[in-house]
Amino acid sequence: MEEKITIKIMPDGRVLAETDGVNGPKCVDYMKLIEDIVEGKIVKEWRKPEFDAIDQAVLNNAQNQRIKE
Repeated sequence: MEEKITIKIMPDGRVLAETDGVNGPKCVDYMKLIEDIVEGKIVKEWRKPEFDAIDQAVLNNAQNQRIKE
């Protein structure tokens, strides 16, 4: 799945950001990047179920590396 970040700037200046296709802690890295770009801080965060999902591609790659060794 393609990784995507959606950023909305509200009329009152709030910035809403959402990641899609990003699993696990990598999502937090993206949010920190957005904080740097907008020179702000996250005041509220919601974690989708995908946050706790294992990135299957990473898992498959790790398994393939073990098989080759």
